Amino acid sequence: MLDHIKIIIMLLITSFIMLFTVDTFSYDKTHNCEKHPIYCQILKKKPKMSTQYAMRMSNYIYRYSRIYKQDPTISIAVGMQETGLKQIHRKQNIIIFDENDNWKVVKGYTDLCMFQFHIDTIIHHKLDPVRLKNDVEYCIEQHFILMRQKRKICSHLGEDSWVCYHSVNKVPREYYKMLVKEHL
Repeated sequence: MLDHIKIIIMLLITSFIMLFTVDTFSYDKTHNCEKHPIYCQILKKKPKMSTQYAMRMSNYIYRYSRIYKQDPTISIAVGMQETGLKQIHRKQNIIIFDENDNWKVVKGYTDLCMFQFHIDTIIHHKLDPVRLKNDVEYCIEQHFILMRQKRKICSHLGEDSWVCYHSVNKVPREYYKMLVKEHL
């Protein structure tokens, strides 16, 4: 009887070791951080994020950072600061007036997508608000396009030209830089 218990315990221990060995092996094989550094950076910042969504986002960030020659690390930090890399939209109450000064309060979106494009930016750059709201790839691509434009405007800031993504004015720019750097 004692021999049977020893055998069962040995089998359980062996199974337990094999389970963790297989898990570690499959994780290393499918989540190679040398091959997918953006994916790993996303999951490091958001460990509870769906791995499928993180890989999809990683692929978009990788693609558009290369096309628009922007640092993906900064974009991930900006997304973390704005929404925690979630495709959320900021709603606020707004007052709408008609021609007779009759008014009503309506809840409306003021900032869209994980990079929080403000309504003024959306209008100025002629972005599609429906796509920003619903299409993660479009959101990410537009972020990189805007980041490239803002970096050109603030090229005099050198490496820190990315802070103009938020504002070209010094005080809000410096505050934003401090907030985003916490995510770098």
